[in-house]
Amino acid sequence: MLNSITSASPAEIAKQKQAQKSQNQVNSSYEYAPDWMFENSNAGKVGDNLQVSASSTDTNNTTPAETGDAFSDKCSDGEDDGRIGFGTALLQMAKGAGKSIVNTVVGIATDPKKALLAAGTIAACTLCPPLAVGLGAVGIATGVISGAKAVGKAVELYNDPNGTDAEAKAAFQDLGAAGLQVGVSVAGVKAGVKAMKSTTGSSMSRLKPSKQTGLKGAAENSKNTLKAFAEDAVSGGRGMTRVNGKLKINVENTGYKGTQIYTKVKTNIKNEGIIQGTKTTLTEAGNKITQTITAKTAQKEYNRYEKGSAETKAKMDADLKDYKSVSEAKTGLENAKTKVNDLTKQLTDAADDAKPGIQEQLKTARSELSTAKQDLANAQYKQAFENAKAAGPQPKQPGTFTKFAKDSGYSSSFGALTAPAAYELQKTNEVSNYDMVQLGKMNATATGSQSRYTPGMYEFSHDWMDKI
Repeated sequence: MLNSITSASPAEIAKQKQAQKSQNQVNSSYEYAPDWMFENSNAGKVGDNLQVSASSTDTNNTTPAETGDAFSDKCSDGEDDGRIGFGTALLQMAKGAGKSIVNTVVGIATDPKKALLAAGTIAACTLCPPLAVGLGAVGIATGVISGAKAVGKAVELYNDPNGTDAEAKAAFQDLGAAGLQVGVSVAGVKAGVKAMKSTTGSSMSRLKPSKQTGLKGAAENSKNTLKAFAEDAVSGGRGMTRVNGKLKINVENTGYKGTQIYTKVKTNIKNEGIIQGTKTTLTEAGNKITQTITAKTAQKEYNRYEKGSAETKAKMDADLKDYKSVSEAKTGLENAKTKVNDLTKQLTDAADDAKPGIQEQLKTARSELSTAKQDLANAQYKQAFENAKAAGPQPKQPGTFTKFAKDSGYSSSFGALTAPAAYELQKTNEVSNYDMVQLGKMNATATGSQSRYTPGMYEFSHDWMDKI
């Protein structure tokens, strides 16, 4: 982990030794002086002489080492010898991981280039899962190497009589940062592999465990996984198929999101040219995003509709009745666009005395175009609402704690397991009255992870078992 100011690691920064390490030492120098050096001196011929000069540092001038607590970078045990306790080492590892997170966040927030790089990396890994696996593997390797170096440095300082606690703490901070990097990289690899396996038609999705056991089975599974990974990386998640005995990309499958976008761009450019094809692709992507947002909004509104009063339902029904159908709205939008384009062309070609009248018409036409766009948005919302109505209410699924409660048989001697589960169910309106009584017994504050629990055995009903 690099220091954000000096670009040097904490271990390198701590290299500055404290002056008191060299105090209380006696420095002696010896010179052998043959008798010829004294021929012209008062010493005369006294034969070979040995001159000794010695200097000693005043022991009363020692300066004590700076001290601090276990979480600081200074000596915290009274002995600045490069040896720190296990607890202090853990604190410093946590501190190093925290520094790494803070430096990353601050770097992204203050440096546009880093922000763009981070956003681009996330987008690329989402569109192409094998990239996430590859980058994660590199992150694991470099993290392990950095961690090994930090451990080696800590051991070296432990055995070095001139080592300082500041250096030792810096080494464990490096170890904490390396550990965090490995953890994040492992998560990235798992996410990438999961995305690859969930892609329909991919080679990874068709993987089957080996029938062999032991080392042979493990070796065969590894071989098959690497082969499937390579095929999906090359085919963009579409998998491979044999045509006339040759292995080729299975173009019948859509592949990863990135592959789908690439295919659409390629098709649009082929049919419409580079500029118009790119515009068409961007328009399609924008429409898809709009449809997704509209569908989520409509589902949320339908849930509100189902729980609303008769007056609320009547008002929402009246609003939906006023909205056009999607086909009508699209026709109106195309007509409005055509009108604006025609008037714009007329304005360009018209004489100066005719332009004011055309400009007024153009202003009206643009207003109509804006209204037509809103009509289409309302029509799409109406369609999404009708789809949600046909599908019925879709409550939010219970979360992680609920799964833990289910796995534990819906009971716990400590409320920390089942109370958050009840809270999650309460949020999704899936918790029964009986469960609410149990929740009240635990004095939960209904603030999620901040809930308080009263010791005791609590059991929840199985009313919502099938809804998890």
